[in-house]
Amino acid sequence: MSQNTGPDRTPPRSLLQMGFDLFKSQIQPIIGNASLRDFRHLYSKYFNRPDYIKLASNEYFNGIEYDASQDASLTPTPEKSNEQHARELVDRMRSLHEADKREQDARIWKRYIGTLDVEAWATRPYMRPLSYQQPLEVRRLKPNKIKKLLIVAAKFGDSAVIRLYTQPDAREIGRLPEDVTRILSPLMDLNLANFEAFVIMETRGRLSIGDSFYVQIRCYLNNNTFAEHARYDGLAASGDCPSPLKKRRTATPGSFNALLETEGETVLRLKQKSISRLFEKLHLTHANLLNVEAASAEEPDGSQTSTPNPEPQASDDLNLDQLKEFYLSNQQSDYLENLPETTTPPPANFALLLRPYQKHGLAWMLSREKEMDLIQELSRTDTETLSTQKMQTIRQQDDGVMNPLWNEFLWPQDHQLDGAIVQHQEKCFYANLYNGEFSTHKPVVHNFLKGGILADEMGLGKTILTLALIHSVPYDSERAPVGLRHYASKSTLIIVPMSLLSQWKAEFERTNSNSNHRCFVYYGDLVQADLSFMLCNRSENIPIVVITTYGTVQNEWARLNKLRDSTGRLPNIGLFSVEFFRIVLDEGHTIRNRTTKTAKSVHELELRRKWILTGTPVVNRLDDIFSLVKFLRLDPWSNFSYWKTFVTLPFEQKKFNQTLDVVKSILQPIFLRRTKNMKQKDGTPLVYLPEKEVVIEELEFSEKEQLFYDFFKSKAYQSFTEGMKTGDLLKKYTQILTHILRLRQVCCHPDLIASSSELDETWEEELAGYEQPIAREKFALETAMKQVMYGLYKTVQIEDSECSICTLAPIAVGELTVTECGHQYCFHCLMDHIKYQKNEGMEPLCPQCRHAISKYRLFKVLRRDVSKKEVR
Repeated sequence: MSQNTGPDRTPPRSLLQMGFDLFKSQIQPIIGNASLRDFRHLYSKYFNRPDYIKLASNEYFNGIEYDASQDASLTPTPEKSNEQHARELVDRMRSLHEADKREQDARIWKRYIGTLDVEAWATRPYMRPLSYQQPLEVRRLKPNKIKKLLIVAAKFGDSAVIRLYTQPDAREIGRLPEDVTRILSPLMDLNLANFEAFVIMETRGRLSIGDSFYVQIRCYLNNNTFAEHARYDGLAASGDCPSPLKKRRTATPGSFNALLETEGETVLRLKQKSISRLFEKLHLTHANLLNVEAASAEEPDGSQTSTPNPEPQASDDLNLDQLKEFYLSNQQSDYLENLPETTTPPPANFALLLRPYQKHGLAWMLSREKEMDLIQELSRTDTETLSTQKMQTIRQQDDGVMNPLWNEFLWPQDHQLDGAIVQHQEKCFYANLYNGEFSTHKPVVHNFLKGGILADEMGLGKTILTLALIHSVPYDSERAPVGLRHYASKSTLIIVPMSLLSQWKAEFERTNSNSNHRCFVYYGDLVQADLSFMLCNRSENIPIVVITTYGTVQNEWARLNKLRDSTGRLPNIGLFSVEFFRIVLDEGHTIRNRTTKTAKSVHELELRRKWILTGTPVVNRLDDIFSLVKFLRLDPWSNFSYWKTFVTLPFEQKKFNQTLDVVKSILQPIFLRRTKNMKQKDGTPLVYLPEKEVVIEELEFSEKEQLFYDFFKSKAYQSFTEGMKTGDLLKKYTQILTHILRLRQVCCHPDLIASSSELDETWEEELAGYEQPIAREKFALETAMKQVMYGLYKTVQIEDSECSICTLAPIAVGELTVTECGHQYCFHCLMDHIKYQKNEGMEPLCPQCRHAISKYRLFKVLRRDVSKKEVR
């Protein structure tokens, strides 16, 4: 017997079916093809709940449990009326529509990016004057057909037309100039930007064809600009590409149709090109460059950043301003500001006291080696501890750095015409101007490199700072990795030029205060075939530092390079027999040329932590940095094809700012450079240098030097006089410079010009006239000189010596001079006496016995101690 619920108790079947069909269409994509009974059960239980989709899907995946008395049908509960069901269904449909609208509004948006002031010109007569701030509509006149040649795609927008219309009657009034149209038209075609135009200067009368009027164009980037690039490929594949380039393939010019470009790739290329043009027109500069310009404006030496359009220069050279900008930009970092200046090496290991800037550098080096806990431990002082906030900022560096190909841009303030400022939550956005990709989220690249480049200026203590790092972290506390080579977890390899080998060893001994820490010099006879026994298979007396030279590494590599196995690996011999805990390259610019044997040999060393010390990371080309990056194994930049694409080729194309931005972004996390003129946080200089003292000493020429100088001076005067007489003096200015150079060389030493081609026969005669009197004064034979010298042995008494000219007693050993007659004088006193007598035109005589003397026949006592008296 059925129960009659009455006309007001049972809703119409069609209304219930509409609600059920709506519920099923929404839940089926989530749970898949379920049974009709499951759909009806979930519909009757959850459809009237606000979050019915979530609740229904959760119950389905958790397993539906039916009650024995439950009837999963479409029959509604009896207490609800027909009107109530209809009202609930209408409310449900309205809420779904509003939710969809909110979601769509969240996806479709636009943000103000800048303003262009443009001089437009009228294309039709307009009888009424234009008023100030009158809105105009911007319309793009689309081409009828796009040809299939890449040439058209490359010049897309060159022949476009953008017209202005009045509102609200939509009457054409004018058009924009070609240069602005060429920028805006691709953005409108690709639906990447929106533009609003307003009159900024009112007109007083009617407009005729060709008349100019001024408008302001407000530019907005919309959500399509920030769409993922995969979206374009999908649209192109489905035929829904949002541009006139729909379903089109283009061939690269000159490739004879060998390389085809898909529709999606064409859209991305046009997007990158058009947005780059817009940013350049708006003078939109990324935030990092703004910080560098502000910092360089505060430099005391007035150094300037490079201009947007630099002067033409050699494609592979860097000028001084670009180098200053490059170094300065890598000093501006919040990360460096948060590093402590109190990080001190353990006194039990390190014997010296570091300066504040060196402690700051040690904290940076420890952070690059991911020793965060050690920084906190070594930075504690009696009065100060590292704050939690600063430590958190330091640790965030491990979370990754921004992709070097991306730049951060600040959203400009959106000032409305009425003076109001539109506020937005996001303050910045990120752009990759190489491929036109945009994002509102920071693109992060995780870097697992342990090491970096310490590029402090010469004299700031890179050696001491590196030894402080080694004594702070002498060995690897992590578990030894399983590899093809033995792991020297307690040894740091330092590779230095030959001239610095003894200096590094001496500095290690000076800084070391731990008797268990020792240094081993791997050079010459100490070279070993297998280092694994000394560095890996012992528990005691393992050297924490192994010092070798670039030449040693190169020689071993050249010998082993011929003995590679089938996989291309070097034999486990010498330095290549172990994997070192840490490797330090001193004067790291030695490997700047990646094609040299030295660079190739260093690149094949096995290591865990890598450091490069150099005061000149860039010698004359940006490619000098690539070999350093390759040694550090900084992916993906250690791949030369990647480096060439984003650094070498753009720099050769004179895109200087763009290339420097990429290099600065690459090196910023791993690069530290300080100079002597930099300031510390408290404003004091890094290094206190004494005031420069200039001492001028006037020296007199010897007779031979005076002879050389007078000869070249007379030649210079003669050449100058002849040039004045003939009137071609300025044409021979290079000869004058040559004469000045010769005079300067004579002042240094006459031997510098002894073989000069300018010494003609006249000079030989003058030199012979000078040397003949000297030859007569000297001993004719060496035996005669020795005969006199041996006779003076018994007359020389060093302890009882006294100068009869200045009465000095005893005479210093280095000054004691003996004449042929056996009398003793100070050397300078006797030389002054001889000079005075010659100036007076007299023959030089001994002050005591009046015997003839000559400065070429004097004997001087040796300064060193000997077993018997020696004179010469």
